[in-house]
Amino acid sequence: VKSFLMLRNGKTLICGCEVDKYVLLNVETKKYKIVELKNNHIMFDILRIDDSTFMVGYSSGRIRIIQY
Repeated sequence: VKSFLMLRNGKTLICGCEVDKYVLLNVETKKYKIVELKNNHIMFDILRIDDSTFMVGYSSGRIRIIQY
């Protein structure tokens, strides 16, 4: 794991772990989902901006704002 962030529901972690992948983990049930991306980068940092927005810093130097 290179980075992680607890989402606003207090139950879900988003974890940047490998190139083109991140994991959504429910900390209560221990169930997880691997999400595949197509950007060829690793999520190095995740920052919550507000209750529905976070910013991701990638290994390439790219920054992305994601709303959920």
